[in-house]
Amino acid sequence: MRMSHALMLVVDVTAEQDESVMLQSRKALRSRVEPIDFKDCSPIDPTCLLTPVIQSLYANLGCPDEAPEFCESVEHAVLVLQGKAVPALEEEQYLLDLLQLLKGYSSAFYSASDKTCDDGDSESCNHKRANFPGPTAQSYLTNGEIRAKMKAVPELQGNGSITRTNMLGFLKVNEKYWFDMPEGERGLGLGGQSVAIHRLVRPIVDRVFGEEGNWSAASIEQQARDFVDSKSQIDMSTDVKIWGQQVLHRVVFGITISEEEAADFGDFQQKALITAILPTFLVTLARSQGVEGLLEKATSYEEVKAKKNQYLAKFWPLTKELHCPLCTDLEVSIVNSNLLDGLVFAGGLSVPGVLLPGIATLYAGDQSPAPGVQLSADNTEQFAWETTRYFPPVLGFSYVDTTKSQPLQIMALGMGQRSADVWGDDAESPTFRMRDMKTYYDNWVGHADFAEDPAGEMTRRCPGKSLSFAMIEGWYKAWDQPAWTPAPGTHFKFTERVPFVNGFTMVRTARSDDLEETCIDSAGVSIQQLDSRMKEDCTHKDFHIWHSDIERAPTYKPDEYTKDEAWRTVKVQEEDGWQSSCVAFVQTGGTSCTDWCGVHGLQCVKGEDDAAGMKSTLRKWFDAGGYDVSQCSLGERWESVKMAGSATYASSHGCDERLNSQVCACSL
Repeated sequence: MRMSHALMLVVDVTAEQDESVMLQSRKALRSRVEPIDFKDCSPIDPTCLLTPVIQSLYANLGCPDEAPEFCESVEHAVLVLQGKAVPALEEEQYLLDLLQLLKGYSSAFYSASDKTCDDGDSESCNHKRANFPGPTAQSYLTNGEIRAKMKAVPELQGNGSITRTNMLGFLKVNEKYWFDMPEGERGLGLGGQSVAIHRLVRPIVDRVFGEEGNWSAASIEQQARDFVDSKSQIDMSTDVKIWGQQVLHRVVFGITISEEEAADFGDFQQKALITAILPTFLVTLARSQGVEGLLEKATSYEEVKAKKNQYLAKFWPLTKELHCPLCTDLEVSIVNSNLLDGLVFAGGLSVPGVLLPGIATLYAGDQSPAPGVQLSADNTEQFAWETTRYFPPVLGFSYVDTTKSQPLQIMALGMGQRSADVWGDDAESPTFRMRDMKTYYDNWVGHADFAEDPAGEMTRRCPGKSLSFAMIEGWYKAWDQPAWTPAPGTHFKFTERVPFVNGFTMVRTARSDDLEETCIDSAGVSIQQLDSRMKEDCTHKDFHIWHSDIERAPTYKPDEYTKDEAWRTVKVQEEDGWQSSCVAFVQTGGTSCTDWCGVHGLQCVKGEDDAAGMKSTLRKWFDAGGYDVSQCSLGERWESVKMAGSATYASSHGCDERLNSQVCACSL
């Protein structure tokens, strides 16, 4: 390990006091063997992750006799973060400096900038730069300078003048999570890997996440509406992450996952973050002393590794087919690993990280950074961009330039989003204020903007910027502000750092105007909450109607109202005979729509067989276009036969037909 002479261990107590402190700390740490709750943590929140992760490592090690030096190093790192010891290593000083972010980003960076200025660096004055965090870093804080430096990054990295380091925001991450990558390439996708890997992966990732990918703003908005409309309450800390993973899995791999599968992925995501942020110097020390296995056991590393291998194996054939058909197997594996990183570390974190405080802003009253703000069709785009500016999901972009006295060069993107040179003097406070869209478009640096390579291979801008905004704006468009209220007892507390606000749950109090007449029983209670046989509320959705003997998918997109030789798509309420307060796809189990409607105090208006034999075909059609799968289909091809063959069927409008599954229309 490299030792900085300027940072030699100094403990500001006498030898006896020092020994006493150490013994007390050891007892306290060793007693903390219970699992630590990381539920609300973000990988760029040092107080939520760094200290408990290292404490948990120490507690689970048990400090066996065969690894005394390693245990002492872990213990010392904990004491440094607790303020009970002075850093002995540059890496420890870096971690300790990160704790200054507890004060809030503006306070921490501007205080560091003032100190750097006072120390004689005139170029850092007026909150332009800061020699922070750690002894070898220099952070750039102004929008203008960040833009200028980002423009130079593609060429400088391409010719080898600078190198990227394995960092997530401001956190230095170790290589262990990337065990599946080739030796020397074990780092964060599009960050901690070589130029050669970047040239391979970047064009593919741009196609997947970019505007030409398997998504559209309209389809994302519809997925948000379907998710929100299906809920009577939403845990903003967990449910938004579930929705986000459902969207991303569909966009990246063209697959539909359940909420349970999305929650399982979120659990893996959290464990992956904990693995990745273990300080590199501790991993290196464990390896050099032959106790890496001990570290792995203490951190449940094998569990994370096994789960990652499962996901890699699941996604590999999809990556090959959809994104890399001409690649070698090794290239497919590299691209596959990078795409998984996008789900774990990029959009999988950033979008929920904006929506949580964004929704809180609408309901927090005097505690809100924008008291009284009302979301409307006219300001949704501005609100999406302002919440992403004010609650920055991406804090830093870093690289190493060995020609600099401070070689770790950090573009503090979050600070560039609130610097006075473009956002106004009140932005440093910071202040929440919706601006005209041109201001956002011209000055945005929050996604490492301006680092564009005309050839595409060395572009460093976040490839998922457009998708992220489509998801954030789509959620806000789907959100009916008057129809929701915070759960009883909710108290909002905003902070100046990730996750920006405490977790909370929203409870539905009403339905928006166009959903007031959906499937409720005669007592006004949601049928879907009472009856598991009801699989989908179709009332205000679309019918996909199979009207011929041709067994193939529609030749048009799911959101187009048109017709081909096999199918036609119409709005449910515009199809003859289906105008009713509730239209639902129901597993009637050999009973009729008359029976099903009657159970809920309603009368059947119409019943018809669904396109049951074409479900698999329709599912593939929806998935291929990145749309939510709908079961609101009709098997119209059988209707004429039934109408001609049964007077009862015709007179009851299909209500008395006994089927295993069908679409039922009911009214009071």
